[in-house]
Amino acid sequence: MTITEILQRDHARLESQAKHLRDANRRDPRRDFVTFSEAMSRHMFLEEHAILAFLTTENRCNYLDMPELLRQHDALRLQMARIEEDLAASAQPTIQGLILQLLAEMDAHFLFEAQSLYGLFDAELAEDQQQRLRGWLQVLGETLPAQA
Repeated sequence: MTITEILQRDHARLESQAKHLRDANRRDPRRDFVTFSEAMSRHMFLEEHAILAFLTTENRCNYLDMPELLRQHDALRLQMARIEEDLAASAQPTIQGLILQLLAEMDAHFLFEAQSLYGLFDAELAEDQQQRLRGWLQVLGETLPAQA
């Protein structure tokens, strides 16, 4: 499995969790949101620390879109904080509108990554480098604390 496939599979899982939150209007979404938020935080941590650190050290490459990637991650974190605030402030939260905004931001972000970041893995990393990066992702993904 390529690095791109691993990350795109994780994107699909995150999007599915967010859509589940959007559609879960019959019950309290707090527990599902915590699960989603932890998974999304972990994914962004892996991208920001493992992958981009690997690109810099292994390829001595300066990923020029890093400021935009970080800006988008910050926007996603801000939207998740808004949802968390709404959940904390209401006995019967209705977060569907906020989730729709989050899904739109996720779609744009995932497209950005697919077009500007993931191509680096397949085009510029040799197979042995990809294998090492897959190992990093596996180790970090398994050992990160629940709140990354």
